[in-house]
Amino acid sequence: MNLPVTQTPRFIAGKALEGVIFHNAFSGQTLDLCLQRSRLEAQDVALTTELFYGVLRWKPALEQTLKQACKNPKSKIHKKLLPHLLVAAYQLGYLQDRIPSYAAVNEALRCIKKVKAPLTGFANAVLRNLKPPEKLDEGKTASMQKAANVFGFDVSILETVLEGTPPQETIAACQKLNERPSLTVRAQGNDADLQAWSEALQEHGVEFFPHPWCPQAFVFQRTGKLTQVPGFEAGRFWVQDAASQLCALLCQVKPDDRVVDLCAAPGGKSLILQSQLGPKQSVTSVEIAPHKEARMLENRARMNLPFTPVIADALTYAEDAERHGRADVVLLDAPCSATGTFRRHPEIKWQKSRANALEACLLQGQLLESAARLVKSGGRLVYSVCSLFPEEGPAVVQAFLQKNQDFTSENAKDLAPYLPDTAVEADGWVRLRPHLHDADGFFMAALKKR
Repeated sequence: MNLPVTQTPRFIAGKALEGVIFHNAFSGQTLDLCLQRSRLEAQDVALTTELFYGVLRWKPALEQTLKQACKNPKSKIHKKLLPHLLVAAYQLGYLQDRIPSYAAVNEALRCIKKVKAPLTGFANAVLRNLKPPEKLDEGKTASMQKAANVFGFDVSILETVLEGTPPQETIAACQKLNERPSLTVRAQGNDADLQAWSEALQEHGVEFFPHPWCPQAFVFQRTGKLTQVPGFEAGRFWVQDAASQLCALLCQVKPDDRVVDLCAAPGGKSLILQSQLGPKQSVTSVEIAPHKEARMLENRARMNLPFTPVIADALTYAEDAERHGRADVVLLDAPCSATGTFRRHPEIKWQKSRANALEACLLQGQLLESAARLVKSGGRLVYSVCSLFPEEGPAVVQAFLQKNQDFTSENAKDLAPYLPDTAVEADGWVRLRPHLHDADGFFMAALKKR
C-alpha cells in the first residue's frame, strides 16, 4: 500500500526528531506521541523507532557528513530539511545492509517536498554528494576528542564514562556505549513463581535471560508487544533498568521497617522496597511533580504493592520535625544531569555536559542534608544519581560526611555481594558504567547513621 508521505515511517521519524532537536523535547515521550497519532503497522513502527533513535545516537557525526556534502560547508541547513536529511544520512551511513540507497534518498526527497518543496533540489544535491561518516577501527587508539566526535558524545561525558579505560580499548568501549540498551525488567515472586513465569515466557516465544548480576532482573530480547507478554497483567514484572533496581536493593529493607523513598517517580524503586517490606507497613514515596502521580498509582495497582505516594517537595517534607529520626531507611535518588541514561535517551550525549552537573550539585547537597534528618539512629541512607560526574556523586557525599560525623559510609559489596568487583570503588561506593555492567551509568553510596 502506498501511504501518504505524512504517514510513512521516515516522515514520522523526522517529525519526532524536529521536536527533540529544535525544542529540546524528551525523546521517548515525543516519539510515543507521534506514533500514537499515526496509523502505522507494527513493522513500520519498528522502522520509525530505529530511524529516530539511530539519528539521535549518531547525530553529530551525521551532521558533519551533511555539512561536508554542501557546496559551501559553512552554509546552514534549513531546519525543515535537517531532520529528513539526517534520517536519510543515517540509512546511508549505518543501515546500508538493510535499506537500499535509492530508497533512502527517494523517500527523503518525498518528505522534503512536503515540508519545503523549493529546497528539494538542494537536498537532492546534498544526498547525492554524501560521503560515509568517519569510522574508527577497534583495537586502534584515538584521542578522546576524536572518539567523541565520531561516536556523537560531548567529550566531557565520554571522558567521565571511560575514565581508566586503556587507550587501545577506547574504540571498542565506544561501540558498546552506542549499542541499543537492554530491555531489563524486575520480576516479583518466589522461586516457584519465577520458574512458572519463565516457562510461560518460553511457551510464548519470548527470548530472555537473567541479568548478569542483578537478582530477579531479566533481560528481554524479543517480546512483541510488552503488554501481551505473560505475567504483565498479573503484575509478575515491570520494566526497570538494573541500576535503578540496585538503588532499592542497597537499602536492605527488612519487614516492618519505616521506609521513605524521596524523588520517587515513576515508582519502580518504591515497588522493590514495598516488596521487601511486607504487608504491615507502606513505603512513603515522596514526589514533587503532581503529573507523575498517575503513573505511580498505575504501577502500584498492577503490581499489587501498595506504597503510599505523597506529592510534596522533598526539602519541605523533611522540614517537619515530627518526621525527624523516625525512618529506618531513606532512599534519595536525587535529580541530576541524567547523563548516565544516554543509551536510552541518546540525545543526552550531545545536549548535556559537565556544566549540567555543576548546576545540579547544590540542590543535591541540600536534598541529602534534608534526607538525613529523617533517618533514625542505626538507620540507613542511600544516595544515588544517574550520572557519573564526580560533582554529582562522590563530591556531594564527601561534603556531607565531613559535616555529618554521625554518618559513616558502608561498603556496597557487603550489602550486595553479587555486584561485579569493577562496579565497587575502593571507598565502597558504586559506580556503574554501561559498557561494563549492562546498566545505566549510576553512582550510589550507602550511609549508616550511628
